[in-house]
Amino acid sequence: MKVAVTGATGFVGAHTTAALLAAGHEVRALVRDRSRLTGTVGALGVDLTETVVGPMTDAGAVAELLDGCDAVVHAAAVVSLDRRHAASMAAQNPRGTALVAGGAAERGLDPIVCVSSTSAVYRPDAGPLRSDMPVADLHDGYSASKAASEREARRLQAEGAPVVITYPGGILGPAAGTALGEASTGVAKFLSLRSIPTRGGALSIVDVRDLAATHAALVEPGLGPRRVMVGGHLVTMTELSRLLEELTGRRCPVVPVPPAALRLSGALADALRRIVPVPGPLTAEGMGILTRWPGTDDDVEAIAGVRLRPVDETLADSLRSWVDTGLLDRRALGRLAS
Repeated sequence: MKVAVTGATGFVGAHTTAALLAAGHEVRALVRDRSRLTGTVGALGVDLTETVVGPMTDAGAVAELLDGCDAVVHAAAVVSLDRRHAASMAAQNPRGTALVAGGAAERGLDPIVCVSSTSAVYRPDAGPLRSDMPVADLHDGYSASKAASEREARRLQAEGAPVVITYPGGILGPAAGTALGEASTGVAKFLSLRSIPTRGGALSIVDVRDLAATHAALVEPGLGPRRVMVGGHLVTMTELSRLLEELTGRRCPVVPVPPAALRLSGALADALRRIVPVPGPLTAEGMGILTRWPGTDDDVEAIAGVRLRPVDETLADSLRSWVDTGLLDRRALGRLAS
C-alpha cells in the first residue's frame, strides 16, 4: 500500500516510517523541512524520496500528501508540557487531525491511523485507562489539545470512517537521529540528577519501536474503526529507581517528596515561566499526571499482534541513545558503558 505519513521527522513518525517501509509499504511524507530528514528518519537507514513540504495545518499541503495514497498514519503533533505553548497546541493539533483524518475520509483512504495519547482519556481516579473510555474533559495545554483532536477522530469514527486510534503512554527507546520524545527528556533529567522525585508516582513506558510496529500492523484495510491502547508497562518511581540502578550500577535513590508538594512545585514553575524561561520537566500538568497516574489496560497484542518488549531492554537502549545524542553524560551509563 501507499501510505501517507505526517510527522515523519519526529520521534514516533520516523520510527513508524521505518516500520512501514520494512513491512513493504510505500511512504509519502509530509514534512515541514526536508533538511531534517537526514538527521532523523535518515539516521534509521531510511531514504525517503517522496515528500510534501508543509505543516499539518496547511490544507493544500495535506491534500497533496493524501492524493493517490491508500492509507495514512497521522503522527504529527505539537508536543510540550510547557504552558507557554498551550495556545499553539490548541490551535494546531485539532486542526491537523481535522485536515488529515477528515481529508483521508473524504478520499476513501483505509485505514486512517491517528496517533493519540493516553492523556486524551486520562482520569486519575478511574482505574487503568482503556481504549473504550470517553474523551477526558481536560483544560491543560497538551492534554487539552489531544482531547480536542480525539473528539475529531471519534466524530469520524461515528460516521463510519475507518479511523484507527492508538493511545501510547510514555514513549522511550532509541532516538531517531536527533529526534527524542518528551518522556525521554524527563526520565533523562532524573538520571542526570541521580534521583527520582517521589515515591508517590508512576508512569507507563512503551518502546517507540513497539509503537511503530503497532502502526505498521494496523495498516490493513477493511477492518473498520478501531481503538488500541498501547500505554506500555506500568512502572512506579520506586521500580524505576531500582531498574536504573540495576542497569547502570549507579545510585538513583527516590527522594521522599510528597506528591502534593511536587504538584505545587510544578504550578509555581509554570507561574515563573511567565516571567523567565524555566527548563526541565517540572510543570503542573506533568507533575499532576506523574503523581496520579493510574496505568493502562492494553489491548495492543490482541488487536495488532504486537507483544511489548521488556521495560529493562527499552531503558537500556534509551540510556545509550541519550548519551549518543548528548542528553546524558557518558558517566551516567555506569556499567552499561562497557
